[in-house]
Amino acid sequence: MDLLRRFWFLAGIAAAVGLAWLLPAAVPGGAWVRDGATVAVFLVFGLSLPAAELGRAAGAWRPAVAIHLTCLVVAPLLVLAARPLLDRLLDPALVRGLIVLALLPSTITSCVTLTRIAGGAAPVALVNSVWSSLAGVVLVPVLAAWLAAGGDGADPAGAMVHLVLTCILPFVLGQGLRWVPAMAPVVRLCESRGSLINQVCLLTILVVVFAESFHSGLRLSGADLAVATVAVTVLHGLLLAIAWQAGRGCTAAERLAVLFTGTQKSAALGVPMIAVLFRHDPAVAAIVTPLLVYHPLQLVVGSLLAERFRSRH
Repeated sequence: MDLLRRFWFLAGIAAAVGLAWLLPAAVPGGAWVRDGATVAVFLVFGLSLPAAELGRAAGAWRPAVAIHLTCLVVAPLLVLAARPLLDRLLDPALVRGLIVLALLPSTITSCVTLTRIAGGAAPVALVNSVWSSLAGVVLVPVLAAWLAAGGDGADPAGAMVHLVLTCILPFVLGQGLRWVPAMAPVVRLCESRGSLINQVCLLTILVVVFAESFHSGLRLSGADLAVATVAVTVLHGLLLAIAWQAGRGCTAAERLAVLFTGTQKSAALGVPMIAVLFRHDPAVAAIVTPLLVYHPLQLVVGSLLAERFRSRH
């Protein structure tokens, strides 16, 4: 029971995909459901994001540079460098999914939690994961529309307008509402239960996305999924090695923050962004698949590493 409570979201992802596979259909009002869940995710994200924390630990510039270079620069460059090979081995939608995955910012909750467990500098992880998320909200849609374009039904301009309405504006509204005294109870609720609310919304988006994609005839071969899993695993392994080396000039605690913050990718931001950016692409479920593989992988590997570092203290 404790294991299920701890990993219920991963089980929920498997259940959502399985339900969509068993009952492929055009979900009634699916676009409204998907967009409503996306708005909720970013509104809650804006309400719960501790923007006041951004000024803290500002002097720790070495880990900040290492984290953002690894997560936001090195990761996309690795995938783009491997793209000629990936184009020969993988379904084009999976390749686009790998590109979007590499562009995504870091998580917040798991970065801070894993860093704290390992005995690292949790404030550094918090501040830089927040900065990464803020950058991701603005930069990921633009870069993804440019670098991962080419699918059926692609409409980069329309996707950007739609993303501003369903992602960026709700996030900005949430940040603004944090300063309204009457919203204090709602802000506290989002800070304490925001992760749960977002996870439920993400599962809702996944059910709609996969059900409609399977209904449209999406089929991925076992070989495609196997190669994509290997590619995701290699990417994560390379990022771990690069982040560890990038943190050599930092203190021991800061280096752990670099390791766990520079290698994580946010499903909370990635799933709704993909659903919006590629909403007219029948292969949108394939595009989100690399992220769904990376998410449990980073949690399992991160937990094992955190426990190992903790045992050394």
